Formats: sequence, structure tokens, C-alpha cells
Amino acid sequence: MFYKYRAIIFDFDDTLIDSKSGVVYHQKVAAERGWRVPSRGELEKYWGLGWEDFIAKLWPDVPFSDFRQAYIDYNQKEPRRYGKIPGANKAIKKLKKENMILGVLSNRNVKSVRDILVQQGFSLDDFEIIQGEEELIFHKPDPRAFDNALTILGERGILAREIIYVGDTRFDIEASRGRKIKFIGVRSGLMDRREFKAVGILDQDIMQSVKDLPRWLKKYGRS
Repeated sequence: MFYKYRAIIFDFDDTLIDSKSGVVYHQKVAAERGWRVPSRGELEKYWGLGWEDFIAKLWPDVPFSDFRQAYIDYNQKEPRRYGKIPGANKAIKKLKKENMILGVLSNRNVKSVRDILVQQGFSLDDFEIIQGEEELIFHKPDPRAFDNALTILGERGILAREIIYVGDTRFDIEASRGRKIKFIGVRSGLMDRREFKAVGILDQDIMQSVKDLPRWLKKYGRS
């Protein structure tokens, strides 16, 4: 079967793995240190930014290094847990069988992405590109976050119009639009169908989770 898309890049948090518990976890870290505890709504507003930007928005008076250490200390007492996105692993295998080049582009650091992928049962061999915050000069929602991946794929003759980006936040949408990359929205994060449609995402391009992507590809992705 021939497709008009040749590569699929995934966001990580709440796209390939369920990390929404991190919203409450950050509240706990702040409370432990006696810092201001933002509301869930405040935290969700910036969920999906790079961690340093996220902390700067919500705790502008707390140096990032201090919050990071507080997080590490709290994690030793109460390790953070991540959930599975049902069907995500199988979807990745199906997409590989369709000869898709797969990658991950996240605002999270690469070691964390790799470690959690393995913990959640993914094979790192299925992803030809895994890029995170420390490898990128620019971070989502800045479209330039895609430039390294576009260069790598471009060397293989793959154009931006032949790439899909799968994500769950408005920051993912903004970044992919800035590089004219096809965006698919998944409702496994904090945005629902109504919110995706409100920012111009077509109904057919909104799905429950990545488990639906192989079926979408066969229906809408053919040449």
C-alpha cells in the first residue's frame, strides 16, 4: 500500500505514555517545600511546555535548579508513576510494518524518554529519531523545535508535507503548523474534541489515542 506520508513523529507525554498524574505531583512537590500551590487549572494551562519553561510560568520566584532538586528529593520518597496508553505499543508495531519511519520529539529530556519507553514496553529500535530538550535549541511551541528532525528526514528525501506529528496540546499544534507538518490530535491528554476543533483541527484528524492511528492512515493517508 502506498501512502502520502512517510514518517510519523510523536509527542511523548500523554501521547505515547500517560503522564497526566504529573499535574498533581507538581502540586505535591510545591506543598512539600512550602511554595505556592497553583490550581489544577493553572497547571493544565502550561502542561506540555518544556519543564524549565513550565516551572518559570508557575513558580517565577523559584530558581529552576531549586525546583528540580525538590522534585528529585520528593521522587525518592514517592516515586512518580506513569500509565500506559492502551494499544499504543501495538499501534507502533503496526506502523512499522507499514514501513513508516517513526520518531519522538518531546520537551522532556532524552534519557527520561528512553527510560520510560522501555519501562512501558516499547522497543527503542522502533524509533529512528528520539529528540528531547537538551538536544534542541528551541522547544515547542517554537516551530524550530522540528528543525533537527526535519534535517535528518530531509537527508532521506522526506519532505515536511510527508510527515505527521501526533500530539495532545496546543503547543504541539502551534509548533507543527509553523513547519507545515500534518497534525493529528489525540484525546489521551488534556484537550478534548471540542478544544481541538476550536483551533481548527478537522474532526477526522482527532482520535481517542494513538491506537487509532493505523486505521486513520489506511483511511486518510493513502496516496
